[in-house]
Amino acid sequence: SSDDDQFKASYNVIYYGPPAEVSRDELICRLLGDSVKEESGVEPKYFGASAYYEQGIISAHGVPTVCFGPSGGGAHSEEEWVDLDSVYKAS
Repeated sequence: SSDDDQFKASYNVIYYGPPAEVSRDELICRLLGDSVKEESGVEPKYFGASAYYEQGIISAHGVPTVCFGPSGGGAHSEEEWVDLDSVYKAS
């Protein structure tokens, strides 16, 4: 802390995942979005996330990728959950 002369801290970055972004105009987005709407009757939601997904490894090589799956919440916590009906619908 800036108020404590005795406090010392350091950190090591053990992994850095580069950000990834894909246009909604990419074929993978159009096909997946059309499939979601056709199968569920629901307009798909497109959004970004501040987390790192493994898709970044592939995107770093110029391959357009998306993250798609069931509904849920509480990621990586004791309260993590998934809507089982959405697992069926997502598959």
